[in-house]
Amino acid sequence: MAFFDLCHKDEFAASLLYEEIPGYYTFNKQNGTFQRRRRDTPVEGHPGIFHKHTFGRIYTIHPNNRECYHLRMLLNVVKGPTSFESLKSVNGILYPTYQAACLALGLLEGDNPWCETH
Repeated sequence: MAFFDLCHKDEFAASLLYEEIPGYYTFNKQNGTFQRRRRDTPVEGHPGIFHKHTFGRIYTIHPNNRECYHLRMLLNVVKGPTSFESLKSVNGILYPTYQAACLALGLLEGDNPWCETH
């Protein structure tokens, strides 16, 4: 939820993917929010923003856990989502599932190739 709040409040964060956030922000466990890094390499054209080469964690999810798997897939391609609902929105259409949103984005193949072979 802190990631969504950050993307809602911070224009620069809204231009990033989930996996890029740790390079520019640190997580404050005490208040559950992200804060901009205060040192390291300045980002050209963005005063007050610094970048550090770092690794974040994105947990592996088995494809059998379909909605979580597709949620994770969307987090890897959608920049600056502000809610779980915004992750399911593609071109102004709110899809009922993360899987449907992935399909609309062309991240998955539909059943059509299988159906057309029979």
